[in-house]
Amino acid sequence: MAASVQQIPASVKQIEKEETADQRGFWLSENGQCHIFNDKITNRLSYEELIGDGSERLHGFFDEVEASANSGYSWSAPLCILEEGEKPWYGPSCGEKPEFVGSIRLRLVPAAEGKLGSEFIETQIHTEGEDDWQASVTWKRAPDEE
Repeated sequence: MAASVQQIPASVKQIEKEETADQRGFWLSENGQCHIFNDKITNRLSYEELIGDGSERLHGFFDEVEASANSGYSWSAPLCILEEGEKPWYGPSCGEKPEFVGSIRLRLVPAAEGKLGSEFIETQIHTEGEDDWQASVTWKRAPDEE
């Protein structure tokens, strides 16, 4: 029996690792940690952040957006909550579409010239049903574990 292959809609831009090398990785803020990575199935730039007691996580697939029209943010994703062990929704073959709880936008602030490793990211979350975006959160790259 042949394995089924997940078809990715033509409208979804797959992000090459080289295009997102600076924002991928683990990031730390005053309140927690997030992970930005290329999804193993779709190769789309993805966001995850543990919430609550760690048994749930926020998850989103980023789409590139025009930064000048989005307060300097160049990536945006709808967010849903996944339970521990739950996989992201890849389309109708994965069951019912999850309820989206909001959106996140991301921008990378590159390292200052000559200051390797000083880059950071900023995120803003918009909760479904609210009028305004929350205050931006600054994330610094997590140190590599040795």
